[in-house]
Amino acid sequence: KEASECLKLTAEDLLGFGVIEKIIPENDKTAETLKTELERFTQKKSQCDLEDLTRLRYARFRKMGVFQ
Repeated sequence: KEASECLKLTAEDLLGFGVIEKIIPENDKTAETLKTELERFTQKKSQCDLEDLTRLRYARFRKMGVFQ
């Protein structure tokens, strides 16, 4: 826990850096919640134009590791 906090690898850090899009809390329904979120994400992204998705993904990964 301490190492991940020092290295800025916590879920909150990764969300802030744009590496992840959402934090899903762990509990007894995590698998069910994850399935629902993945279905929602897939449905949303499948409605987007492939070129737009590619452009957005490229821009997102280009931002990673850039600090202001």
